[in-house]
This record gives sequence, C-alpha cells and structure tokens, in this order.
Amino acid sequence: MFQLKCRPDSEFYVKIIQLFCAANKMDESVHLFKMMKKDGNSPDIYLYSDLIHCLSENLQLNVAVEMLGEMSESGITPRASNYVHIVNGYCKLGNLHEAKKFLNGIIDCPVEPYHVLLNSLCNFNRFSEAIDLLEETLKRSYSGHLSWNIIVNGFCKKGNVKRAFEVICRMVVFSCLPNDSTHSSLITGFCMLAEFDKAFRIFKQASVLGMCLDSVTCSELIEGLCSSKKIQEASEIFYHLSYKGCSPNISSLKVLISEICGAGKVVEAMKFRSLASCNGVRLSSSTCSPIFTGLFELNKEKHILPLLSQIFVDGCSLDQEAYFILIHGFCVRGRSGIASNLFDRMVDDGIIPGSEELEKIIEIFAECSQVRSVANSLEKLVESGAVLGPFVCNAVISSLVKEGHNTVACKFLDWMIESGWIPDPYTHGLLVGNESVLEAKDRLNNACDEDYTDNVGNILAEGLRSSA
Repeated sequence: MFQLKCRPDSEFYVKIIQLFCAANKMDESVHLFKMMKKDGNSPDIYLYSDLIHCLSENLQLNVAVEMLGEMSESGITPRASNYVHIVNGYCKLGNLHEAKKFLNGIIDCPVEPYHVLLNSLCNFNRFSEAIDLLEETLKRSYSGHLSWNIIVNGFCKKGNVKRAFEVICRMVVFSCLPNDSTHSSLITGFCMLAEFDKAFRIFKQASVLGMCLDSVTCSELIEGLCSSKKIQEASEIFYHLSYKGCSPNISSLKVLISEICGAGKVVEAMKFRSLASCNGVRLSSSTCSPIFTGLFELNKEKHILPLLSQIFVDGCSLDQEAYFILIHGFCVRGRSGIASNLFDRMVDDGIIPGSEELEKIIEIFAECSQVRSVANSLEKLVESGAVLGPFVCNAVISSLVKEGHNTVACKFLDWMIESGWIPDPYTHGLLVGNESVLEAKDRLNNACDEDYTDNVGNILAEGLRSSA
C-alpha cells in the first residue's frame, strides 16, 4: 500500500495500530502512530490509551509520559487507567521514587494510581513511606476505604497484625469504619501467625455484621482450622459461604471433606460435596476418595453408586486412586461384578496402572476368584503395549487355571513366554497338574538351553491339556 503511495485513512491507522498494540509490537505501533500524525490524522483517546498501555508494559516510560503530555496538549483528558499503567511500569522497575515524582507533577490526579503506588510500597516493606503517602492523599481528600485497606492488608500479609490494628484505629478516627476487606485482611494476618482461633473470631464478627468475606480468605481459614482439628468451626465457614452462593477453593474443600470423613461424618461430607456442586464447583475424584473410603468403612456402600452417578453427571472422571479404593472395597464386600465393571471403565478411560498397582488389583480379584471377569481388559492393556510383568502374569495365569479358564490362561502364558519370562514354580505346578512344585521347578531348570522357549512351551502346553 505504501509502495503504491496509497495513504490510509484515520480509521485504518487506528485499527492497525491497535492490532499491533494487542500483539505487543511496540516499535511498529509507534512508527505507524508517527506516520498517522504526519498524514494529518488526529488520534483519539482510545488510541492514545492503547499506546500508553503498550509502552508501559514494555517499560518505555519516558515515551509513555511524553505521549501522555501530548495527549493533554491536544485537549484530550487522560483516563485514570493511563496514569495507572505508567505507575505500574515504574513499580515493576522498583523506581517507586520516580512513580511518586510522576504523580506529584499531575494536577487533579485521580486516586487509582495512588492505590497502585501504595500497594507497591507495602510489597517492598516501605510502610513508613506508604503511611506518608496516605497522609498526603488524606490532605487532598483522596483517601477512602481502599486506601486504608491497602496498608492494613500490607501489614497483615507480613504477619504484623499489631501494626494493622494501629492503622485501623487511625482509620476509625477519620470516620472510615472497617469493612469486609478490612476483616478479610485481619483473618489473613492471623492465619499467617497460625492464630486460627483469633481469625475465626474475626470471621464471626464479620458474619454478625452481615459482611461478605472473600472466598480466598475463607478458604485459607478453613485449611488452618482443619490443621488444628477445629472441624466444627471450619464447617461453619463452609455453610456461611454456601449460603452466600460461594464455595471454598477445591484444595480447601478437599482438606475439609477429608477431615470430616476422618471424624466419621461421611454423610455430612456428602452434603458438602452436593452443596459445592450446586454452587458450580467441579470437584475432582480425589476430593471424593475420602467419602468412598468412609462409606466402605461404615458399611454404607449402597450410597456409593448414586454418588458415582452424580459425579459422572457432573462431567467428572475418576483418577487411579479413586478406582483402586472402589475396586478393592466392592471386591471385599462380595460385589466383584461392580468391581470388574469399574476396572473395565478404568482401562477404557486410558488409566494404565503401574506394575505395583496392577499387582495389587490382580491380587484383589484373585482372592475373589474373579480374574476371568477382567481378563478382556487385561488383554487390552497388553495389546496397548502395557507390560504386565512376571509377577502379574503368574498371578493371572494361576488364578485363571484355578478358575477353570485354561484357554484364556494360555493367552497370557504365550505373552509371558514371548516376553522372555518363565512361570514361577507354583504357577508351573498348577499348569502341569500331575507334578509337584519341586518337580516342575527341576524341569524348568533343565529346560533353560538354547531351545528353552520351545521346551518350556511344550511342557506347559502339556500341562494345560492334561488339566483341561
């Protein structure tokens, strides 16, 4: 276009420059901006704002300040966000003095950039400067709840609750009463000090006053109370959040459910799961694993299948730990059919257990004489490239032979021999049927020559035919 000496109009320049700004192409954006002005086009507030944001993100603050001045000279009143982006840039560089100097040079500066600087001063542990800045904003009538709460929160995040209370006292003197953010900060501070009882008292005060505390703070307190075995208090916070249509984060909910199940209150844990689900929280299966364990321990496995249905309807899937708990629990209680269905689903979900985990599962099914029920899924594992290992193969083959499924056992025997493994004496003794374990072992030892695979195969095939 430029080579053909076609000059774009103002709208074209604006859209292209905004695209480059969004892609963080600062040099190209500035170059096109200069061309735009050279062609006699006047930028609007939106274009100036995008450029100042892009320059500030790239820490080109001198250019951003110049553009801000140019913007004012052209009769366009800068937005609060323009000042915020520049102050953010200074704070990223750690040039807090330059940020303050920049703000002092602005007539009728909005309060938002002061909040950014206040927050950065607190993050850098420069609290005396933060308080001085707060006093300056008080003289200009800039300060409100947010200004005070930034400093209160800064002290609380450092665990200095005592200084936070001193700031709150001054806050009250200036007719600025503590609000929900103030209480949330105090709870965070007490949690930092592991003083969870005091944090819970602050929570109770806020609840009585009808304040809505943020879920992050409440989640932090729930985990702290659980670590102190204050399960009743943690549960009270959960119900408070649920009533407000909120829920703690998944990590805190997992801790709470685990502790409640450990206390034997599995039914209440199920209620928590349902309330969280109603509030739009998608729980992982690891959160529900303690519920599964608790229901089995209380012999209330009849509640598990409806719970599983709810989990699947919510679009969640089970992880390996949850599958193992369920498979073991149902097998032990004589519900091997359900256990085998779960094993099949686990394999279909693409969960391939490690050798140790698979050994445990096969051992569980072998105790129930139900290895045949999962043989198809085991075959899928082998065909997908999973290595069962000699122990698992021996366990599968011996269990299948004892269950009378010699044909299926022969498949696993073939895979085992192809992998270069020899059945252990016990498994071999079962296969040959009419020989003792020691005799079987001797024959296997004698078979280990250059043709050992064929010899072993013949011996074992003979055993399968004789036992069929």
